[in-house]
Amino acid sequence: MNKAWSSQSQGYPLFRLVNKLKSLKMALKSWRKSDFSSPAAKINGIREEHVRNQLAAQPLDPTLHQEELTLRKELVFWLANEEDQFK
Repeated sequence: MNKAWSSQSQGYPLFRLVNKLKSLKMALKSWRKSDFSSPAAKINGIREEHVRNQLAAQPLDPTLHQEELTLRKELVFWLANEEDQFK
């Protein structure tokens, strides 16, 4: 953020401000993508891992297989929504 804001440009003060704000906007978008992913996707990922661990302990339990399938579908949904937010 500091690098984007401290960038130097030539021109009238308002023009320089606009350029700094544009640089800052790009830096903030990049930071958001890298540091803030969808909490729902993270939660679903953790739940899916938990179900996989249970499946490892009880591989023949059909309820766990169904739950894993449901969680995978939900995770795909959230990841798709997350990609749409960053466009």
